[in-house]
Amino acid sequence: MKNIFLLALGVAAGVAAYRLIQLTPEGKSAIEDFEARLGDFSQAVKDGYNSRDTELRDS
Repeated sequence: MKNIFLLALGVAAGVAAYRLIQLTPEGKSAIEDFEARLGDFSQAVKDGYNSRDTELRDS
């Protein structure tokens, strides 16, 4: 029960911090940059997974 409470507390703190950061133009810019980098990273992971999957299926 304690772990669930701590998880919920962490999520709430993260949401609150995200909203506070979005209030400033610099914060919005930083969040947009972070989201772009995260999108690039996730696309690279997907590409690597698909490439490796193809290699394993072809062999």
